[in-house]
Amino acid sequence: MPRSSYSATSRICEWIVASADQTVHIPGTLKSESWKQVLQALSNRRRLPMCEGSYWGRVIEKNDEIWIWSFWTEQDAYEQHTKSELYQDLLVSLTAFSDVPPRVSLLELEGRRMYSVIGLKYGLPSVLLAFFDTALTKDKRDDLRRVKDMRSPYNIIGPSNAPPLNWASRGYLSPDPYNACDGLYVIIDWWSAGREEEVRRIEVPVPGAHPPQKITLDESRTKELRNIGCTEIILRHLHFNYVGEISDTDFCLRGRHRISETALPDRSASNSFPDLKK
Repeated sequence: MPRSSYSATSRICEWIVASADQTVHIPGTLKSESWKQVLQALSNRRRLPMCEGSYWGRVIEKNDEIWIWSFWTEQDAYEQHTKSELYQDLLVSLTAFSDVPPRVSLLELEGRRMYSVIGLKYGLPSVLLAFFDTALTKDKRDDLRRVKDMRSPYNIIGPSNAPPLNWASRGYLSPDPYNACDGLYVIIDWWSAGREEEVRRIEVPVPGAHPPQKITLDESRTKELRNIGCTEIILRHLHFNYVGEISDTDFCLRGRHRISETALPDRSASNSFPDLKK
């Protein structure tokens, strides 16, 4: 079981990476039954003390990959849960369902910072994975805390019911589920539909540059991470689905979105993000 370096009262996210093709979402198939067992095992945890709920989504850039996020108010409560029969049932269901061995990590959310429930249910969050070849020392962690959110210097007006813009959840993911590095930092930006590129491409002055120069907010964040020692940056997008009561309906098994219906932001003018290391 992963162990975070934060205090026992830190909010954490259990981050599960599994793999399965999209036939699991077709009711009546053998694979859909194993998927239903996973959803049922997640649903059974909903009313546990300190469990704030579970969400799943397919990675749009790598759509055989499924991420399952479960948020816990305190790590002690989560660790007690890992000793229970409910947790063992979940692991058994995941192993039977996933085409590759499922990987369980903990995202140590910075302090007690909130995540966006609205963004999870209705938005298209982007998840930045910043890989480091060496362990994240205290000095590096302090530097990472100072990396700026993707904030617009302008007042960008969105729909009145839009998820919050221009703020991020962030923290440390351990162990690295891709076995690609010794340190992995995560920044989750909460976007309403269609606004990501609008904000990323806003130009801002380069501090201390002579003569004056401008770069985009996207480039500015990338530069900050590279200066701290980040060796690889990967961006992922997911539409998440809340795990509630489980039934046999198509909606429950499939979720709200089909991958084929989802348009990714145009990143042709931005940094390229390579595929994850095996």
